[in-house]
Amino acid sequence: MTAIAATRALQTILIVDDEKNIRRTLQMVLEGDGYQTLEADSAERALALLSAPERPVDLVIIDLKLPAMGGLEALSRIRSDEATKAIPVIVISGHATVHDAVAAVKLGAADFFEKPLARERVLVSVRNVLDREALSRELSGLRAEASRRYEMIGTSGVMRKLFADIEKVAPTKAS
Repeated sequence: MTAIAATRALQTILIVDDEKNIRRTLQMVLEGDGYQTLEADSAERALALLSAPERPVDLVIIDLKLPAMGGLEALSRIRSDEATKAIPVIVISGHATVHDAVAAVKLGAADFFEKPLARERVLVSVRNVLDREALSRELSGLRAEASRRYEMIGTSGVMRKLFADIEKVAPTKAS
């Protein structure tokens, strides 16, 4: 198993659509590419799964038109909940308008595309969104680490210059 496949096997994608055939198709496409999947046929069920800490979700793919609570309202609730607000969400729809796409993006959707779903379009979007999320987490970690360094040394202009000079010289030091 390649490193990429191993990483994907650890990533769980929640598929939310009231059409069983769409859920099954997405499941086959995603699991065929090495991802784990969960399914929900309603926004309410999806929110319940997202609140279950024993099975963390790395990405949500949600249909815009769902019974009872729609995909946009579910996205709004995902974004307003501290426990789920960082989970990336891709919105899909068979009856999308430009207004719907704009609303989804304004609410924080990572991507938006229409049905019928093209296998490669789904996989490219999922990979891009998950890669972007991983890079964002890495950047946050690096920023936190850099911040801790500067806190220990000081934040004045003179101390920052000294720190920059040390970083320039440190890698050239013979081991």
